[in-house]
Amino acid sequence: RFEFGNVKSPEELLIPASASAPFSITIDELKFNIQLFCAEFAGLKGRWEKGGNGKSSWIDFVFYSGQETEYDLKKIDRALSGFTFKLESSGTNQPSQKASVSEKEGIMKVLWNGLQLEVPLKPDQPLNSFI
Repeated sequence: RFEFGNVKSPEELLIPASASAPFSITIDELKFNIQLFCAEFAGLKGRWEKGGNGKSSWIDFVFYSGQETEYDLKKIDRALSGFTFKLESSGTNQPSQKASVSEKEGIMKVLWNGLQLEVPLKPDQPLNSFI
């Protein structure tokens, strides 16, 4: 969930055209740049939804909605989601750098703007570390 307090109506927020499409939200003098670069949970690909409660509005990435369902994390082969986030002044229009993503031996490696992250694809493998 990305929740914004100065946005009273969800209609002010635009849902990205696709799961991995970059999007920006400008509030006052701040521009929030967000891009989901991977999203998968037990074979579910997910989708964007928006909502609000009169005090704030939000954009959620939802993998599943419906009747309550149990998931055994030890039986799931892939469960991950990752996004890039850049905050800048509203007058700035710098091109967004796309994250470089690779997988090897059950580990996803992500490079973005000089940052590096390695995470396991399977949720029950806590032996791998974050960098």
